[in-house]
Amino acid sequence: MGIEVSIKSLPKLYPVEGQDVQYIGIFANGDLGPVNEFEKLIKKVEKCQILILADGGANRFFQLKQAHPSLELKARPVCLIGDLDSVTQEVQEFLKQEFPEMRIMKFPRDKDFTDLEGALQIIDIKKVESVFLFSALGKRIDHELGNIQLMHRKEFRGQLVIIGPNDEELRVLPTPFSNSISFFNKPTSKQALHFSGPRELTPPTLDASEMFIELDFEDALLADKIPSIEYLKTHPWPFQLKGKKETLFTIISTQECHFPTQKGQTISLIPLTGPVKNIKTTGLNWNLNTDIFDKKTCGISNIAIEKEVVISVEEGILLCIVNEFIDEEMLSTE
Repeated sequence: MGIEVSIKSLPKLYPVEGQDVQYIGIFANGDLGPVNEFEKLIKKVEKCQILILADGGANRFFQLKQAHPSLELKARPVCLIGDLDSVTQEVQEFLKQEFPEMRIMKFPRDKDFTDLEGALQIIDIKKVESVFLFSALGKRIDHELGNIQLMHRKEFRGQLVIIGPNDEELRVLPTPFSNSISFFNKPTSKQALHFSGPRELTPPTLDASEMFIELDFEDALLADKIPSIEYLKTHPWPFQLKGKKETLFTIISTQECHFPTQKGQTISLIPLTGPVKNIKTTGLNWNLNTDIFDKKTCGISNIAIEKEVVISVEEGILLCIVNEFIDEEMLSTE
């Protein structure tokens, strides 16, 4: 299936000509954090002169307004953007009634960017001091990692600030600083994976102390309350982790990975080292053929259309995240 809309076609809309804007806030579809901590979040939202809702991020904005009905923000949502497969009908009706002037930019699902990337693309980043990403962490790990990876892009570096669900602030500073971020995921069981290549490899059994994957940004990632854990990322073997709702495993060069899937299952591919070269896939709705993923590129929310998916890379380490979520809309189109 081909791409209908490219991110390069999106215009720079905000701030508008002559508008003095320091901070823009974008709501993503992650975790806002505990309701009793919303006052801290509101203080940061109130710093923004412009608010943009990235698809399901509208649900999170609505959640904030429902928890504080009397809340009057100086910034009103100016745009709802995305394929709008996550924002509920109730929230859409609320937004139309409360913010009738709000722009709605709806795209087909066949696009080469995530909803959050689209929201960032319509901002002229050079004209603002910072962009706050609210509810960009939590929920699906592939979305969380993809959102964190955005901070490393050269055009955003130093200006994107992720506001975490526990009042953390994450930002990337330019080189020569260096640091990394890691996350933990406790496994419950092994998925049937088979790696074939010059040598047969079986994913090793890892104990709890080894249950983490590192993203090396080569920059300083500052987390107010989350410790940064150093870990050597170059493994001589693929490995897998099993979470509550997703399975994560690495695909390394010279290895072809076969794994069972259900039709409609969501699969994301994120480069752990960059660039990851000559990525080839079969069994996905948007297959890759000798594609290259670097620190500016990743494949979030691809869809399995076969009972088995095969992925191979020529160079680099690719993180594959298989989510239990089944895309019912994709199944209904068959």
